[in-house]
Amino acid sequence: MSSYNKNDTCRMYINEKPNKDDIVIAEVISIEESFVNCKLLEYNNIEAMLSLRNIQRRRFRGKIPLRKKQVIYCQVLTEMDNEYTDISKRDVSANEIELIKLQWIKCKFVHSLFKTVLVNSEMTLLNLYEKFGWKLCEEDGGHIYDYLD
Repeated sequence: MSSYNKNDTCRMYINEKPNKDDIVIAEVISIEESFVNCKLLEYNNIEAMLSLRNIQRRRFRGKIPLRKKQVIYCQVLTEMDNEYTDISKRDVSANEIELIKLQWIKCKFVHSLFKTVLVNSEMTLLNLYEKFGWKLCEEDGGHIYDYLD
């Protein structure tokens, strides 16, 4: 009997939570009056908050950014504790965004591959990452995707 669950989720990195100043992939969940609620896709959908005061006024001209649900953005983690996570839209260069998007594509591919492997396995997604994925990355600091060539 397989323990595979298609809704099985897991973070994509060995760290349970991102570190301060990490650039993360965030998806907008809801928009409130003074903040935007997001989930951090690479970290098992941890909820985060983007304060609208952190966004410069000039960004609100024309189309209002960060006002669409289910849109994915690259954000900088500014503060993290046990109760809440703050992210910011500032200080993310176009070059950094491209690198993070490439990393995100690699992570999604590996995550999808791992889920496919689990269909005929007794393992969970977290077990597979712990026993194979993260150990491989720890050895040389690379990405699992790079071993798939």
